[in-house]
Amino acid sequence: MLAISFCGPMTPAAVKPLKAACCNAVNKQAAELTLLFGSAGGSIDVAFDLYHFLKALPLRLTIHNTGMVGSMATLVFLAGQVRRTAEQAVFLFHDMSWTYGEPQTVAATTLGEQALLLESARSRMKQVFRSHTALDEERLERLHFMREPVILDARAALDAGIVQEICDPKLRYGTELYAAEWP
Repeated sequence: MLAISFCGPMTPAAVKPLKAACCNAVNKQAAELTLLFGSAGGSIDVAFDLYHFLKALPLRLTIHNTGMVGSMATLVFLAGQVRRTAEQAVFLFHDMSWTYGEPQTVAATTLGEQALLLESARSRMKQVFRSHTALDEERLERLHFMREPVILDARAALDAGIVQEICDPKLRYGTELYAAEWP
């Protein structure tokens, strides 16, 4: 069995070693992979890309929240066929935002475009949550999904169908373990 430990943001530089380790697992023809996962979130584009990348892997993926999975990383978490959380771990949801890398001049039409992109991302995330959890449209609205800050503890995440089990992460002796470290 193979396992990967990842704790980092949803940025291209941070997820690159994670994707490389997943590719290694596929190249070794692993039937299953465990991802010990913690992330406060990050880029919308990177999170959607990583979600679809993980869903495409030809193996059984178990994702285990080992501390906090927040913001856009909650989407990535749902890529696992088996989803677990440590009892002390949490899931953070909050409003989406747009980050500019450097100071720049922005036209009103650009701001409108970015608002459309943020609303589109929120809508696409809701679709994923509706299809992979027990959260229907009504429950998502009650949570003010991705609009207001909300923290779900392990029990609430289990009730919402975000996870299927609450347990401490444990790897079997002999598991090949990789740390997907980033600079």
